[in-house]
Amino acid sequence: MSWPTVALGDVFDVERGGSPRPINDFLTDDDNGLNWVMISDATASGKVINSTKKKIRPEGLKKTRQVYPGDFILSNSMSFGRPYIMGIEGCIHDGWLLMRPRDERVDPNYFYHLLGSSDVYNSFASRAAGATVKNLNSGIVREVTIPLPPLEEQKRIAGILDQADALRRLRTRTFIKLNTLGQAIFHEMFGGGNKFPIMEVEQVVSKITNGYVGATRNIYVEEGIPYILARHIKNSKLTFDGETYVSEEFNLKNKRSILKAGDVLMVQSGHIGETAVVPPAHVGHNCHALIVMTPEEKLLDGNFLSAAFNAPEMKQVFASLRTGQTLPHLNCRDVKKIRVPVPPKELQHEFLKRKRHIDSQLGSAEAAQSKAENLFASLQHRAFRGEL
Repeated sequence: MSWPTVALGDVFDVERGGSPRPINDFLTDDDNGLNWVMISDATASGKVINSTKKKIRPEGLKKTRQVYPGDFILSNSMSFGRPYIMGIEGCIHDGWLLMRPRDERVDPNYFYHLLGSSDVYNSFASRAAGATVKNLNSGIVREVTIPLPPLEEQKRIAGILDQADALRRLRTRTFIKLNTLGQAIFHEMFGGGNKFPIMEVEQVVSKITNGYVGATRNIYVEEGIPYILARHIKNSKLTFDGETYVSEEFNLKNKRSILKAGDVLMVQSGHIGETAVVPPAHVGHNCHALIVMTPEEKLLDGNFLSAAFNAPEMKQVFASLRTGQTLPHLNCRDVKKIRVPVPPKELQHEFLKRKRHIDSQLGSAEAAQSKAENLFASLQHRAFRGEL
């Protein structure tokens, strides 16, 4: 199907936002204040911005840009180009671009999907390339070309994409809820209101040590002993990518970090505090710049200790122990002093049984989420080529 191609500037008036300065002098709690749109308002809204957390005094209007219901706004730096539809009147700062439809050729739902598509994003990115932090400006947006089907066709396409997007969002919400359910059960069973012994990590492990922390450029071999890195630990799982190996000689030279089944590995630099339990498949392997803990079998199951580290309240603990300005880092000596609950083993096993059930559901939910994402991407790709 052949549709005319037009520049966004032919369909929208595009202008940059503005901010009265210093902004704190213009913020107000008065009900007569003007809605002040921030990135956090958009993130919470998803598609349509219907409320704002802050307002500015009307005197600031001459230094900003007013927006109205039906207007589009685009973030113009960092994760730039994401579209939102205004559901209320408000004002935008210079981190936003205003796109106001010029006439009746625009269906807002169609353009919401079009502006958020990979094709339009890539057009924005190619024109904004060259800077460390990419920025959009009104000139870049005006010159990007897009397909413009008849209004009724826009509405038909938007209806299909809305349904696929709703399914995608539902699958994502289900996955997120399941992903936090294990943490909620842990808190219910072992949180602060429960009377279990609380012990320091060094009291409940027979070993706590660091993996090798030297340079890696000369230690890798094409085949040999799998070498576990921080990137292999994500979402409480150890997933080796088959790309990093060390020699048997290196492995024996670094005996203290040779892995045993049930050991708990903790990321020490980067996404600090993330943990995984060593499965039987990785017995005898080694690791780089990870904290390795062997739980005292009579006190703690390794999977329980890993779950304790992943409890929501532990994020604050890790944040308080963090060192390093650019790259977050944990010191082994500090991790030794972290306090964890030590309930009876039968209660630990009861929790882990419930968690395994959740994990099995989580796998199905993750597959469903991935399928919904792929469906939406395929429909979106076809929609703007006239193939739906």
